[in-house]
Formats: sequence, structure tokens, C-alpha cells
Amino acid sequence: MNDKTFLKSFILRQRLKKKREMETSISLEERKRAEERKRVEMKMSLKEIRLEFEKLESKVEKIRLEFEKLESKVEKLKQQKHILFSQLKKVLNEDGVRRRNRDLQWTTDAALFQQEQQLQPLPFAPPFNQQFFAQRAPPQQPFKAAFAPKPNVGRKRSHESRSPPPPANYKSACVTYTPNIGKVDFANQQQFYGMMTSAQSQRKYY
Repeated sequence: MNDKTFLKSFILRQRLKKKREMETSISLEERKRAEERKRVEMKMSLKEIRLEFEKLESKVEKIRLEFEKLESKVEKLKQQKHILFSQLKKVLNEDGVRRRNRDLQWTTDAALFQQEQQLQPLPFAPPFNQQFFAQRAPPQQPFKAAFAPKPNVGRKRSHESRSPPPPANYKSACVTYTPNIGKVDFANQQQFYGMMTSAQSQRKYY
């Protein structure tokens, strides 16, 4: 009996030992497989990360090239802005010079015209009302002396002197031409008509 029980217990112990060894071997295999799987996954992840990194590097390079292009465009635009600003400044200066020259020319022309009007007598009689001719004052004495003809000594008359035309005809002839000019002072008009009528009345025809 003792031998049988001993043999039975020995067989059971051997079976249990084998079972444990198998379990340990299975666990080791599974552990190895798991580690291999993890290793493969890590390799794949590293490859993917490397590929992603390369893609990012290419994108960064493209962005850098685009940035350089934009910098060149900005530099060109700055140069164009500088050129346009200089041209605008030049045009404004030329316009100001032309405007000043034009104003100076107008001022000079106006001064010359005013000086000529003050120095030279009017070549025609400005229009007046008929009442002014009817109520005109007699000519002044200095104009008579200035426009009186000098006596001709020792000269014979070739024919008889004709009488001067009536003042009314001269008035009507003076009124016929009415140019569009500026206003003339009334005192200057009166002196002008007195001068012209006195010279006409004292003129002799031969």
C-alpha cells in the first residue's frame, strides 16, 4: 500500500511539474510574441514619425521659399513706392513753379497794361450819353495852349481856309465805335473831350 501511494503521489507531482513547465513556456512564448509585436510597432511608429518629419521639412522648405518670394516682392514694391513718390514730388514742384510763373506773368502783364493805359492817350472816344455832350463844360485853357497850331510865317495860303466841321459831327463820329473796355474816370473823359474839341476847333485846313 505504501508503495502504491508513493508511486501515485510521484506521478501526480511529475504531471504537475510538467503542467507548470508548459504554462511557463507558454507564458514565455506569449511574452516573447508580445515583445516582438511591440518592437515591430515601435519600428513602424519610428518610420511613420520619420516620414512625417520629412513631410514637415518639405513643407517648411516650401514656406521658406514662399517667404523669400514675398520678401522680394515687398522690396520691389518699396522701390516702386520710392520712385512714384519722387515722381510725384517732382510733378508737384513743377506744377508749383508753373503756377508761380503764370501768376508772375499775369501780374506783369496787368502792370504793363495799366502803365500803358496811364501813359498813352485813348485812340478813340468812349461812348457817353447825349446829355453829357449837351452839358459838357468848356475846354480848359492848358489843353488849348498845348494843341494850338504854330503860326506859319512867310507861307502863303494855296487856297482859302475852310471852316472846321461842326462839333456835333465830331461827337457823332466819336460815339459810333463802342468797344467793350473797362470803366474810365469821368474827370479823365471830360478832359479828353475838351482836349479833342479844342484841337479840332483850332485846326486849319489848307
